[in-house]
Order: sequence, then C-alpha cells, then structure tokens
Amino acid sequence: MEKLNHINFVNYCLAFIENNKSYIIMKFIDYLTLNDYINYFIIEFLCQIVRDLKYIKNNKIILKDLNTNNILIYGKNKIKLIDFGLAIDLSLPIEIMILKKKKLIYLIKV
Repeated sequence: MEKLNHINFVNYCLAFIENNKSYIIMKFIDYLTLNDYINYFIIEFLCQIVRDLKYIKNNKIILKDLNTNNILIYGKNKIKLIDFGLAIDLSLPIEIMILKKKKLIYLIKV
C-alpha cells in the first residue's frame, strides 16, 4: 500500500513474489509490539506489588482492600499503593476476631 504515508505507519517500500512466496519490504524500525509492551509492564508492576506486599507483611499489616483502583502509576512506570482504611495492624493487641457473613470483624484493644 504505497499510497499510505502517515507518521503512525511503517513505510512500505516494495512487494514482490518469488518462488511462490510473497514478500513485503518495509522500512526497518526498532520496535516492541503493544502486546510485548503490555506484558513487560505487567511483569514490572507485579514485581513492584509483590515487593510492597512483602514489606507490608514484614510489618505485620494485613491489607484487605488491594485492587486496581488502589494502585497508582506515576513517573516512569512506578507504582504506589493507596487506601489502607481496611488494613489490620497485627502488632496491636487484638481483643476479638469474629467471622460474620464471610467478613472479618475485629476489635482492637486501645
């Protein structure tokens, strides 16, 4: 498609058939596919999340509300976790733990 000349398209140079095989010659670009890019950053984000969860565990905190809305991406693909409102600090004395309708209800002795 030599008539397509757009900044977001790879430049087409030539197409031909040789020995019953079709060839398309295009300008060379150094690239990642969108799939490669997404997979790379998913792995990068997961590594950061696992590191952060390990830190939380080592500090005796249970994070009960980790979801995609509570993970911010900033700068050069770095993450920050937010919303610790439902977190439980296990370093505090826990007086009562009750499982009620599949929800953990707890009271912390002050």
